[in-house]
Amino acid sequence: MSRLPTDVVEFIKLPSDTSYSGLSRDIFRKFGIFVGKSTISYYKRSNPRIKPVDFSTIQKWELEWLFGLYFADGSKFFERGHYGYTIKFALDCERDKDIAERVIKILQKLGLKPTISIDRKVLVIRVFSKELYSVFPPKSEFYKPKDIFAFVAGLIDGDGWTRKTYSYAYIGQDSHEDVMSYLMEKLKLSKYEWKGVRWGELRRIVYYVPVSIGKTLIEKNYCVKLLRKLNKDNN
Repeated sequence: MSRLPTDVVEFIKLPSDTSYSGLSRDIFRKFGIFVGKSTISYYKRSNPRIKPVDFSTIQKWELEWLFGLYFADGSKFFERGHYGYTIKFALDCERDKDIAERVIKILQKLGLKPTISIDRKVLVIRVFSKELYSVFPPKSEFYKPKDIFAFVAGLIDGDGWTRKTYSYAYIGQDSHEDVMSYLMEKLKLSKYEWKGVRWGELRRIVYYVPVSIGKTLIEKNYCVKLLRKLNKDNN
């Protein structure tokens, strides 16, 4: 067997559930060389096609926090012939470094290898895993959080901000009305419709998080932005 170029071997070993025939076609399109299924099998042998995820390595609230952040600043999609099942988070590369660090830490504890890139001040975190993809709830369906405090903390860290004292928080969220209605009922969030220079002429739905909830999120160490505000006020 003649040795393949390193970049082709690395492409073959990427976590993916694409069939060997599909990989062969993708390699030909991308690199201009034909690689048979037996050769692909050889290089896949030491690398499982589907990266196992060990959920016992993280706390339940950490996964729920990821779900909240995903509903705010994340997405999941399938790219046939490329990386396969993808989960993506897009954060501010200057203000959200601490949030990105938590995301990366959780994904690494799960046994995954997230990739990081920066595009026009947007810090993009991607992870490729069919198993994790299947666990993340579809945004098109109603999702009832299993840990409502961790979930709303993730929403704040994605679509929220703090004002005045450390325990005040707001969520700017124009989507997922069913989920937000559930949070309003359970956590007594208040809903407002804002217009202003910050968003131009566009309508913006804003949810106020009660101080009591904000304090709970701080006590549990769930919300990065509230903890950031607290630390800043104390320094």
